[in-house]
Amino acid sequence: MKLKIKDPSTLFGAHFWIALLYIIFIFMLTLGTLMWEKGSFSLAAYNQFALEICEGRGIVCLLAFKIFSWLALAFVGLTIYRIYTIFFSPKRPKNKIRTVEFLPEGVKLEYTKQTRPVLLPYQETQFILAAKCATVANDFCSFPKVIFCEFTFLQENKTISFLHYEKNAIKMIINLLKKENAFKKFELKVDAASDLSKYTTKVNRSKASKGIIGAIVEEQAADSIRATLEDYRKYGLICRFSKEERETLVYFFFAHLILSGMIGYELYKQPSVTRIVFVALFLSTGLLFIYLWYQDNQIAKQLARLKGKK
Repeated sequence: MKLKIKDPSTLFGAHFWIALLYIIFIFMLTLGTLMWEKGSFSLAAYNQFALEICEGRGIVCLLAFKIFSWLALAFVGLTIYRIYTIFFSPKRPKNKIRTVEFLPEGVKLEYTKQTRPVLLPYQETQFILAAKCATVANDFCSFPKVIFCEFTFLQENKTISFLHYEKNAIKMIINLLKKENAFKKFELKVDAASDLSKYTTKVNRSKASKGIIGAIVEEQAADSIRATLEDYRKYGLICRFSKEERETLVYFFFAHLILSGMIGYELYKQPSVTRIVFVALFLSTGLLFIYLWYQDNQIAKQLARLKGKK
């Protein structure tokens, strides 16, 4: 098992900046193409172009053109500054762990500025895996999630510790649990991500407060994920989805079923290839949702029966 280490402090907020730069690029490309047709790229030409576009639309349109051009330059500057602080700032560690590979004989750590990797034999190494959790909300439901993990390897005179973000963290943790008996000592900690400000941008924190990324109920999330992982360690079973997510799958199934019925009714009145494709698409997607719900619900029932026997 090999992991490419992703530092959460450099990843959170990246999607926002990429989307913003993409919008600015499209705007500048469109504007540049139009100005190219006029044969000039000067500030005077831009002002004249803005006057032509906004003719009859009022002062608000003209102000929007004036402000957006300066905002675009400001955001480009902020992006360059952010790239510098993340990757080139003197305060950033220069020699970071790039990959972690769990070999048959031990753990191999590869660094960014170190030619020879470090090998930690299992029988000489203690491994502490800490999962940091929070409750994440979307437009449909809220659910517990492992936000990032902290890896700590201990030897007699050496401690190596670093953070890692994994999109499917639960799957990664389960794979690491299969290695727990190989280590001298293995410890799994599931804690609340009590201070996400260390690992997220101001943009993400403001979004979280509005519920776009999620309202953080850390302790409840940690309890839920801890119980899920303990169930796996005891019974070898794990649900892919939380109870709330399973309910959402059922809602999606009925929504797709209703859409299929509505389009199917129109198809009955007036047959067309497009309607046939849409019916097949919505129906097959709805069946996939209910299949995922049924599969996970059976595991949840099996776990409940096993726990009831204890």
